[in-house]
Amino acid sequence: VFGICYPDLYEIGMSNGGVKIIYESLNTLDNISCERVFCPAPDMTDELYNRKMKLFTLENRIPLSEIDMLGFNYSHELLATNILHVLKTGGIPLLSAERGEDHPLVMIGGECTSNPGPVAPFADIIFISEGDDSVRKIVSDVFSMKKQGKKRGEILEILQTFEGCFIPSLARKY
Repeated sequence: VFGICYPDLYEIGMSNGGVKIIYESLNTLDNISCERVFCPAPDMTDELYNRKMKLFTLENRIPLSEIDMLGFNYSHELLATNILHVLKTGGIPLLSAERGEDHPLVMIGGECTSNPGPVAPFADIIFISEGDDSVRKIVSDVFSMKKQGKKRGEILEILQTFEGCFIPSLARKY
């Protein structure tokens, strides 16, 4: 399962054209299910914590910590803290370096990724480009590699060769 997240309230995220395009595009692929996720409002956050539940997908209520990939539409700077809120309430470690084989790969894309620095510690993959065709290829290839038994590190090594993919954990440190 690929979770596509517009990191804002449902009422705002449902009107986002990019999320709609990716959602519909990925759901046409064989063996990939794309489900939507939105940032929980404060009352929902309280309910999740009170019930000891994790944030889940809209369609089938799958906890985010149990999906294969989670993609964020990072279209403006004010969404950065909401990305962290979604990760935390979804039971996914905030820092990419703290995620293991059992955690979803986290991909961040959108207009604000032209400056990936602020979200780099939290992303496994930063997609700095336009186009749902590229996202389709990335997601399709990741699912194929997972099916072949490739590990997280191997997948990221391969993805760094894709046009538009920036892998912060593999970037040269200055």
